[in-house]
Amino acid sequence: MTFTDYGAYLEAKLDIADANLRAAKVFNDPELSISYGNNQDKVLMMGQNLDFELGYDVNLAGARKARINVAKSEKEMTEASLNDYMCQLRADASLAWAEAWKLRQQCRLMEDQMEAMKKIAQSDSLRLKLGDISATDAAQSALEARAMVGEMMTLRSEYRNALRDLSLMAGGMPVGDLAEESLPFSDILYSESELYDIADMERSDLRAAELSHTLSENNLALVKASRALDLGLSFGYSLNTEVRNEIAPAPAFKGLTVGVTIPLKFSSLNRGEVVAAKAESAQMKTYYEAAKAQVMTEVAQAYSSYLAAREVKNAYSDEIVNSAASILSKRTSAYQKGDVS
Repeated sequence: MTFTDYGAYLEAKLDIADANLRAAKVFNDPELSISYGNNQDKVLMMGQNLDFELGYDVNLAGARKARINVAKSEKEMTEASLNDYMCQLRADASLAWAEAWKLRQQCRLMEDQMEAMKKIAQSDSLRLKLGDISATDAAQSALEARAMVGEMMTLRSEYRNALRDLSLMAGGMPVGDLAEESLPFSDILYSESELYDIADMERSDLRAAELSHTLSENNLALVKASRALDLGLSFGYSLNTEVRNEIAPAPAFKGLTVGVTIPLKFSSLNRGEVVAAKAESAQMKTYYEAAKAQVMTEVAQAYSSYLAAREVKNAYSDEIVNSAASILSKRTSAYQKGDVS
């Protein structure tokens, strides 16, 4: 699955989670029942009756609220996963861009080396004719010049592959030669403890682990709510016609009934589902603590690597580079004069 495909998958998953949240807010449907009775009215003239009843189930433990909390946690988890994917994509793209830039600089450096080695090989060929150097030295210079061609081809291939990686991360958009001449650099202005606090608040993967624990807690609450009593409330209205039987006559009348249904939940004696939900909650808590420890370790390692890289950068100051360029220039001049090999 490519970067763009996975991003589209997470966006679709977020839409599903949002729809599930809306569905969780729906109240229970009431029930309407209508019944008709005929008490042998034509034969015994005992009358007829028409009954209406409206019923509604009420969960005493708030199952609807628990379902909403579970759906809300699932949506927040999906959002955190999408944010984590975007952060990771930006980080990977930045590293891929830096790697491509480094390979491009290496290609340019290799081109300069090839040009310099080519001149050396040509110069050694002339010096061989003049008898200033041996045939072995001239052959070695020519061999090294040819060997650099293979290295250059390998570097160019790696650079092209790095550009293809960037194109993949850009959703297939073609990426040509990089135009930047230098990498942007900005010093980190935070201490190590401040970076810990920032990671604790903003690391999306840590947020996802925290939400996983919250989701497991909400699932446990939903399991408990589902095991609670669901009272059935009912309201009835009946129409009864006149009983014209001579032995037991009765006038027409209307009746009202109110009822409560109490289920006998013997299934609640089996607590396996609750035990499993509690175990999952404890597992997610352990996972969150482990994820937090992992994040803090990564921050410490990254900060240490950054400090070391900054020291290396500072060591390669302009003074050292200029001194090296001066030495190279003098060595090249001495070689051209025949003072050194």
